[in-house]
Amino acid sequence: MALHMSTILSKSSSEILSHLSRIRSSFSSQITFFALSVSSSHDASEVSSLVSHLTSLTEQSVGCLSSQLDNGMLSREGAFSCSVAVFDKSSATPFRSTVPGRQAAQVGRWHSNRRSDDNGRADAPSHRNGLHWDDVWAKNSREYALPPEIQSLQRDDLDTVIYLSDGSPEGLSNALHTLPVATSIGMIGASTPFITGRPYTLFRGNSIYSSGAVGLCLSSPSPSRSHLAFPGLQALTPPMIVTESEGNLIHSLDNTNPTRLLLAAIERAQNGLEEQEASTKAEWISKEDQFYVATLSALSNEPQQICRITSGDPSRGTLALEGDFAPSKGAPVRVYQQLANTHSSLLSQDASTQGESAISRTRFTLSLAVSPPEAANMSPSVTSDDTTIVLEDTFLAATENGLLIDRYKWQLGTFRERPWLCRVPGAVMNMCWG
Repeated sequence: MALHMSTILSKSSSEILSHLSRIRSSFSSQITFFALSVSSSHDASEVSSLVSHLTSLTEQSVGCLSSQLDNGMLSREGAFSCSVAVFDKSSATPFRSTVPGRQAAQVGRWHSNRRSDDNGRADAPSHRNGLHWDDVWAKNSREYALPPEIQSLQRDDLDTVIYLSDGSPEGLSNALHTLPVATSIGMIGASTPFITGRPYTLFRGNSIYSSGAVGLCLSSPSPSRSHLAFPGLQALTPPMIVTESEGNLIHSLDNTNPTRLLLAAIERAQNGLEEQEASTKAEWISKEDQFYVATLSALSNEPQQICRITSGDPSRGTLALEGDFAPSKGAPVRVYQQLANTHSSLLSQDASTQGESAISRTRFTLSLAVSPPEAANMSPSVTSDDTTIVLEDTFLAATENGLLIDRYKWQLGTFRERPWLCRVPGAVMNMCWG
């Protein structure tokens, strides 16, 4: 399965090139999965050289330009970050997807036409109002065929799919949901119009794409393990049951007005700080704070799917959630708060071991995070100097655009997770192979 993983952060492109040369000398006949973070301030020739080396590192490769990693040792603005995972070609199959996603919003038009991009990828038609979302999801799963490379594989043997996508991953995500026993994790690439002139920059071999997706299908005799962590979230309410929901709206929690429940929870939390200094209390909540509704795991009571609250109506009670669907009737949920000044570390102890201690004992960890995380609390395998940090056995990549998550039910009891977009700042998905 995984033969090598490493992440290097450096202000010197030559240091990264030297690191890549060592990987090539050992694994040139295998398959590479990579993420490269650059900025508009970097010299174009340096970026071109790094891309050239990454795309020719092994016989086959897939990758993307990703968001920058915050860290406590290097200035974020002057550093490249490059993450490389090498997989055995006998258990990894690269693929390229042009499965259509959601239709882009057409502002100021009475109607919209199907839009085709530079690779002939047309967006999917929108769905009419009034349909039950579970029916729509099932329809989408049937509608979109899997990429050809995946269709030729034995589906029951596929353990994990990791992919890198543009901003419309819904069609591919729905199609991957039809795989019977695979966990699928997708990262939306960084927005790169000011770096490459493309909305997204994806790679498969020597080809560069502005849209669609690239990824790897992985088979293994022993399943991978995953854990999704949300560092920095604070629980505001006890667990509750959704008693009425529709689309992306929650109408009732425990047969009570959900917006008033949220406001009451905020008030209780503030009242609990009355003994503290006035300045501390004033900073506890601000208009920049975010509030979320999380569906809870029946096994551990931990958050397993989480959506931001976008609005609430105290008179009607309805809470509107970001995304397409709210937790269904009967689902256990909890409301969480994230402070505006919360900073989390991608390699913090909580992010790597919370909920499943076995993850910290595995050899290789692939971590994908929402928004540029800090990497101040490094693992013991880090070596660093004034210009370079190297993390062995670890693949780190970040995105400001979100993660697509679809975990197989063996990790969640009898629950089969439907694909969802995680956009909680600081959220970390760890995938591990031992």
